[in-house]
Amino acid sequence: MDKLNILVSVNSKFIKPLKVLLYSLYKTQSTPCVIYLINISLSEEEIKEIHSLCNILNFEFNVLTIPNKAISCINEKQKELSELNLSIETYSRLFIPNLLSDVDRILWLDADCLVKKDLHDFYYQDLKDKVVAACDHCNWRI
Repeated sequence: MDKLNILVSVNSKFIKPLKVLLYSLYKTQSTPCVIYLINISLSEEEIKEIHSLCNILNFEFNVLTIPNKAISCINEKQKELSELNLSIETYSRLFIPNLLSDVDRILWLDADCLVKKDLHDFYYQDLKDKVVAACDHCNWRI
């Protein structure tokens, strides 16, 4: 059975936008969704809140944890990151190959996205020999 593997990473400031994203997926998708959350800084209560919504929306939910050693390396650069107005969660996507080696395909969505159409055809498009596909923020609309 087809399924859409969706990957997100948020801090506490983006839980509300994430809920909107999840609801927009629920309203638009014909294919079951599996949500993967990379957790770096969320509390157990915040994770339970997201998990509860995923249960209501009938999404499978998985929490991925980045090893402490990797987080320490990123934290060493935190001053530089904050000057760029980037959170540690922004860099969590660099760990995707290590965290999801058993997943063939996954779609990263920023928490502040709103999905307006079914993603099935986009998700299952032939990438030919490419391992990554990316969209230009300015010119691409789902």
